Amino acid sequence: MTASSTAQDTKVNYAASNITDGSLESRWMASDTIATVDIQLDSKKNLTKSASLNIRTPKI
Repeated sequence: MTASSTAQDTKVNYAASNITDGSLESRWMASDTIATVDIQLDSKKNLTKSASLNIRTPKI
């Protein structure tokens, strides 16, 4: 898994690996306003969970 950017925070882990960790409580957050993440899925596994994508834009 590769993310174009990851937000840095000393209290919260926003690593891209959180996307596939099986927890709906963890998350990935980018440090850039435009970001990408590439995930290569194993074709032998079933997807059993999904979560929504929340996009927040900064107030100007």
